[in-house]
Amino acid sequence: MALTQREKQVLRDLAQKYMEYASLPAQKERIRLWTALNDGAMARPMCTIDQIPWHEMDVDGSLVCEVQDPYWKRVERNLRQEIYKWEHCPADMVLLPYLLLPHIYRNTSYGMTVEEERAVVDKKNDITGHYYKTQIFGMEDVEKIKRRLSRPVRRRKRRPPPSRTSSLPASRRGSSGAPSCTSASGIS
Repeated sequence: MALTQREKQVLRDLAQKYMEYASLPAQKERIRLWTALNDGAMARPMCTIDQIPWHEMDVDGSLVCEVQDPYWKRVERNLRQEIYKWEHCPADMVLLPYLLLPHIYRNTSYGMTVEEERAVVDKKNDITGHYYKTQIFGMEDVEKIKRRLSRPVRRRKRRPPPSRTSSLPASRRGSSGAPSCTSASGIS
């Protein structure tokens, strides 16, 4: 699905606002503090806020996505959420001066599917409780586990980024959320 000019502008504006926050001197200081903590030389206790009930946070319309394409809507949602967190509950969060783009891939799983019961209190909330059903009772059940294969999804038609005039670098993200490779193409 091609992006409209309006959708491109929405992504440009969000990327620009994100980059303004990511360029603040506070980011370098927080990176230094997190690095010290991870190196075992904590300067002070660090705090992050995650597991936010996003469906309850949109009191002013700032979290409403406008982009229709599922891939770019996911990028837009992430930008809106990161900006919201920075403006309302930054704690010790760090905004990196690049975007993490979702990596599109397909995998074969491990030969087993999740069998679970979900405790859904609020259908709009993506944070739910889970009760996972036992599937492996003995050594003979280990045979159910297969080797997992993952590969990138090849698109027939390459989707261009909204514009190539951005100064905001991008990075693809693997399944764990960690950057898996960097790209010079921008998103705005």
